[in-house]
Amino acid sequence: MGTDETLPQLSLVDGRMPSTEGECAIGAGVENARIVAAGDLMPLINSKGNVVLLKVAGIFRSESNILTNDLIIMRNKDLLHFFDLPAGRATDITVTVHNPNEITTIAEKIRRAFPDTRPITKNEIIRTYDAVFNWRSGMMLTIFASALIAFCILAWDKATGISAEEKHEIGILKAIGWDTADILELKFWEGIVISLTSFFLGIIAAFVHVFYLNATVLSPVIKGWSVLFPDFRLTPYIDIYQVFVLAFLTVIPYVASTIIPSWKTAITDPENVMRS
Repeated sequence: MGTDETLPQLSLVDGRMPSTEGECAIGAGVENARIVAAGDLMPLINSKGNVVLLKVAGIFRSESNILTNDLIIMRNKDLLHFFDLPAGRATDITVTVHNPNEITTIAEKIRRAFPDTRPITKNEIIRTYDAVFNWRSGMMLTIFASALIAFCILAWDKATGISAEEKHEIGILKAIGWDTADILELKFWEGIVISLTSFFLGIIAAFVHVFYLNATVLSPVIKGWSVLFPDFRLTPYIDIYQVFVLAFLTVIPYVASTIIPSWKTAITDPENVMRS
C-alpha cells in the first residue's frame, strides 16, 4: 500500500510509520516471514526482478493482524517504482458518493464509461457476506434444533414416569410421615440443583470452547473449506438475555418433568407404591 500523506504515530505500531522514501512499515506476518526487526533493511524483488532494499521503520503489532498481517506500507513513489507503474495510473480506485441513492447510478455510469472495470459497491459486499453467514447460521440452527428435539424427548420420557428406585424412595418418605407438599418441595429443589448445575457447567464449557479454544469444534462447520486468515481472538462477552432464554428452555422443562411424575407417585397410597 502506498501513501504520500503524513501518517500519525499509531499505538499499534512498534517504531513509526514511513516518512521518507526507502522506508516501510510491515505487518507481523511479514516480520515473521522475512525475519526482520524495526531498523533492519528488508530485501524485496520488484516487478523487474531486481532487489529493492527498504528500511523497516515500524512493525504493526499482532493485535491488528486481521488488517495488517501481510501489509507493507511505503511511500507512493517507492510503490510506483517497485511495480513499474506509470504515474497517474492505479489498479484500484475508491469512490465516495455523498448521496446514497446515487451509488447504483454512479456504479452503472462507471461500468459504461470503462467496460473493462468492475465497480463493487459496499452494499454488494455486505449482501455477499450476509448470504454466506445466513447460510452457515441455517446449518447451526439445524444442529441446535436437533439438540433441542433430543432434549424435549428426554424431558418427555422423564415426565411420563419415574424409575422404580424413585418410586420406592417416595413411598418410604410417605410411610415415615412426609407430606405430599414436602416431597414435591424436595423434588423441586433436587431438579433445580441438577438442572442449574448442568446449565452452568454447559455455559462455562461453551465460554471456554468459544473464547479460549477458538471454537475448535464449531469453527470447521461455520467456516467450511475456507479458512479466515489471519486467526483472531473473539472478545469475551456474555449476553444476559440469551443466558435467560437458554435457562428458560432447559431448566424449566427439566424441573417440570421432575415434579409432575413425583406428584403422581406422592398422591398414591404408599403401600401400593412400595409393592409396585
